[in-house]
Amino acid sequence: MRVREKELYVGIAEVRDFMSSLGIQRGFEQDTIRKKMRKGKFKVPYIRVGLTKYFKKEDLIRWLEEGMQNEKND
Repeated sequence: MRVREKELYVGIAEVRDFMSSLGIQRGFEQDTIRKKMRKGKFKVPYIRVGLTKYFKKEDLIRWLEEGMQNEKND
């Protein structure tokens, strides 16, 4: 992955820190994300480089916003 592309993506191990930088206190650990992916509750597109999954920052933000909207509607 090129340096410029690295600015657009967050590795699965960095999702918690990314969420924290957005002001979300409780981010997800890697294992939690993997479980949610297997259960179909974390439907964020990703690319794979080797064994590591990378998510676009904008896709993670969209997923978080959709989750907050769903909570408001419940």
